[in-house]
Amino acid sequence: MRAPPKSVASRAFEGNLPSASDRSTEFRRPIGHSGKFLVRTTPRVHRRLAEIAARTGRSLNAVANELLDA
Repeated sequence: MRAPPKSVASRAFEGNLPSASDRSTEFRRPIGHSGKFLVRTTPRVHRRLAEIAARTGRSLNAVANELLDA
């Protein structure tokens, strides 16, 4: 099965996030991560992710997780 093409958001996510040292305030590392977070997006992005999920027989969560983890 072929992976969907990388979007602008997923390409931007690859190594382009500021590090803690780039910030003027102190970074506090969280004690743990639950694995849950809410993402607000446009209806267009939501629809595209849902279409990829339906086409590949996966959940929208699985598709989003794969793109975020890429």
